[in-house]
Amino acid sequence: MGISTTEARDQLDRFIDRANTEPVYLIRHDRRVGAIADTGSLDRLEAAAEELEDIAA
Repeated sequence: MGISTTEARDQLDRFIDRANTEPVYLIRHDRRVGAIADTGSLDRLEAAAEELEDIAA
C-alpha cells in the first residue's frame, strides 16, 4: 500500500494499525521515501542483516 506523506501525517494512527498486516509505503513526488512496518517484521529484517554480515565476514 502506498500513501502520500501528507495523508500519512493526517491519519497516522490508521496507517500504524494497517502496518500490522502489510507494509505501508510513504510516497512523496511519486517516489517511495519511507515505510511503516510492524516491529516483528523489522526485528526479522535486522536479524537477517546481521546474519548476512556474519557470513560475509
